[in-house]
Amino acid sequence: MARRTGFLLLGLAAITAGALLAPACSKKPLIVSPGFTVPEGMPSNGVQLVIWPERPNILAVFRDLPPVGEGDEDEFLGFERSDTSGIGGNPVGSVNGMVLDNTVADGYQVFRRAPNGGLRSLFDFPLQPVARWLDGHWELYRFVDTAPTSAPSYIARGLFGGGPALTSPLSNTAAIVSDTLYNITLTFPNDTQDLNSPFTCPDPHNRPCAGNDSTVTWQSVPGATSYLVQIYQLNAGSGNQIILSGRPALLDADKLHYFVVGGTQNPVSFGINQAFPGSVLTGLPTPHLGQYLVRVSALGSHGDLRGVSYVQCESFGTAVNADDPSIYAKFPLAAVTLPHFSLNDQDKKSCTNRNAALTRAYAQLLGGSPSASLFRSQAFTLRSNPQLAGHHWIFKGQ
Repeated sequence: MARRTGFLLLGLAAITAGALLAPACSKKPLIVSPGFTVPEGMPSNGVQLVIWPERPNILAVFRDLPPVGEGDEDEFLGFERSDTSGIGGNPVGSVNGMVLDNTVADGYQVFRRAPNGGLRSLFDFPLQPVARWLDGHWELYRFVDTAPTSAPSYIARGLFGGGPALTSPLSNTAAIVSDTLYNITLTFPNDTQDLNSPFTCPDPHNRPCAGNDSTVTWQSVPGATSYLVQIYQLNAGSGNQIILSGRPALLDADKLHYFVVGGTQNPVSFGINQAFPGSVLTGLPTPHLGQYLVRVSALGSHGDLRGVSYVQCESFGTAVNADDPSIYAKFPLAAVTLPHFSLNDQDKKSCTNRNAALTRAYAQLLGGSPSASLFRSQAFTLRSNPQLAGHHWIFKGQ
């Protein structure tokens, strides 16, 4: 079946020239020709490359004080990075990349541009897809460059049967041009849910489920040329894995069930049971069961991640220290929960006053003021607290 195209979010940029010198311990240094500036292939709007710097997730760590359970009386122990608290992740300074492919390529090769412009293959093996969305004929590839240049820039080439061809699809050139990230706040224009509407449908008490949808939208992000939307559910995983899933990234791609991934050039309104009005990479029906997460990412004209729905009042997960249950952490999921409830019933309310205060604290930490929406990447590398490092976390819930 032929693949659709049309999810064109970026203009195709020209590739500049240069060379890469990669020293080896006992071998002759590998010199990349400055004349190799464009890999063999054809520019294609059916493939898009997006990159972003590694940013750890930030945990707010508390000690539970009587009475048992989260409350305003609990002691705040401090903020801690996911990479220094024993959770893992990629080294700080790494560059992450994802390739969204709508061509007939069966693998991808990533090239990194050196300071003087030449191209060198980043890996000696082709990338294989980490997700295949058969209904939309899209595939997702990803990579990590743990030793990028000072001005990271990349291009991806599709392969046929493991090798290149004259017709191999070439991606846009992706480069990191800013050290900042916009925090996208998702809003819910139609919060009119019935308090009697159940979380789980069909409901054993035969209550109506019609109120269990929420319309979601957001404001334009400065410098964004397009947006990517993801509706998904987390599969079973450790607390550490779920904390890592909340790092500011284009998509969450680990241990999850996709329902909708869609692209749009401008903010749109959508919901669990509403047709996505943009280009759909995958659009599986969502069952009337449980809760869902929605993430929105903003893409820039350089193939860079300009913003993501990292933290807001409705976006926190909770994990408990496996060795000391009195220690727990609140952390962003980089997504909000659907259906969304803004009513005052404590069992349904999506945003508590405590989470609202914590959101302002994150904005102060990462952006310099309680109302900041532009976060500095350097702020994500806050100094580690040895007393908060090395924990193993058990995911408690959203």
